[in-house]
Amino acid sequence: MDLSGAYIARPVRVYRVRDADTAAKIPSAPAPPAPTVLARLRDQLLGRADAGLWFSLQGFLIMVGLADFGFSMAISRQAAHSLGLDNTKYAVRAPDLIETQPGWAGLSELYASSRIIFWRVTAIAGVALILLYHAVLPHTKLFQTYTLQTALVWYALGASIVLNLQTRLSQSFLDGIGFMFLGRFISGTYALLWNIASVIALLIAPGLLSMSLAVLGASLIQFAAMHLALSRFAGRQIDFKTPASKHLVSRLWRVALPFGFVNSGGYLVGAVQVPLLGSILGPIAVAPYYLAARISQTLGAAVMQLTMTQMPLFTRQCAGGDIVGAKARMGRTLRIGTLLYIGGSLFLYFGSPPLVKLWVGAGQYVGRDVLLLVTVNFLLTGLAVVPAHFVLAAGSNPFAVMALIQGVLTVIGVILLCPVIGIAGVPLSSLIAGLLTNYWYNPFKGWQVWLHLSQTAAGYTSPSAVNLR
Repeated sequence: MDLSGAYIARPVRVYRVRDADTAAKIPSAPAPPAPTVLARLRDQLLGRADAGLWFSLQGFLIMVGLADFGFSMAISRQAAHSLGLDNTKYAVRAPDLIETQPGWAGLSELYASSRIIFWRVTAIAGVALILLYHAVLPHTKLFQTYTLQTALVWYALGASIVLNLQTRLSQSFLDGIGFMFLGRFISGTYALLWNIASVIALLIAPGLLSMSLAVLGASLIQFAAMHLALSRFAGRQIDFKTPASKHLVSRLWRVALPFGFVNSGGYLVGAVQVPLLGSILGPIAVAPYYLAARISQTLGAAVMQLTMTQMPLFTRQCAGGDIVGAKARMGRTLRIGTLLYIGGSLFLYFGSPPLVKLWVGAGQYVGRDVLLLVTVNFLLTGLAVVPAHFVLAAGSNPFAVMALIQGVLTVIGVILLCPVIGIAGVPLSSLIAGLLTNYWYNPFKGWQVWLHLSQTAAGYTSPSAVNLR
């Protein structure tokens, strides 16, 4: 399979898998800055106390979302592998890729098995929601009193998280069969929709309950849209009556486990920084750094909209034995990703200060020293992430331990450095932790995959002997 794409045959029509050449014709996910502007308006309407409570509750609920534990990524990669599987000797075999039936028969079995897994994940998330509300939150200062309204707010937001977990099942298969742009468009539209809906709800009926119900409604729409999209593009090929395979369910649990550790490490590196900073230096110190972090995250997400879409296609090429095409795709994506991250870094350092000054006013942003550390972190993270995605797409996940080490080192660094050097302690901790772990380890593992592909394409190494661990 090359950049011309692969065809997914249906009884009546033929649908072409979206790839880089057709990406420009498909609307991508809405840009993240719009929700950020809406968040500012929402904060002004709520007031500082309720706005702080709203974002704090979301922080707790992010932990519930970790119940996915990497299944969506593992299933998406496996779907791409099964669909493109070719039993010829040129197909690359990898330790984390399960040998199912090739084509849609394998995808049908995978879907049935994945559905069982996601129902179990949903049950775990539901139990976590109950335990957090009744056993953890009472020991915090978030709610002064616990009433029926606070329970409704919590469980409405929790129900939206549970729905989003179920949505990931359909999105994983959309990604795996080559419609990642469509899945990203739906999920990106959801991000914009729930922000707009929550502000409208706040204007109509002020309070957190109306906002949480608006978020729940947006989650229902996303769930329906993602399910309909999968039914539209794969409903006739996937046999939904296929029974689940106990062996496949068991293997998927084991394969997804390292992804869960990577996600947990990512949570420690990224999401936990702002709460830690606020707890150490106070809430006043949070806003300037939050803006810099949010802008860098927005830029990174924009680059990943282009690079991540290549991963299912790369997996299918490896499964089908098109090693030359897979290597070309990897090289092209690495070059494009590097250039985009360099451009994003230049904008972050030189362009974001005047943007923030125009947007929120003077004196509301981090200093140049802190911004330089944030920018260097952004660039090195980007240069490490793209090759790591190809390692994962090739069928192995050697990053679990390193990701956890990086996360723990980052948290320890923030706790030790912020009281001494202030806000700069957050990006400096991330930089030191990254340099000790994934900033060199990820590119090294990516180079190993590139070397294996080169040797296989040249005929020096038998593909069946390639070890991508």
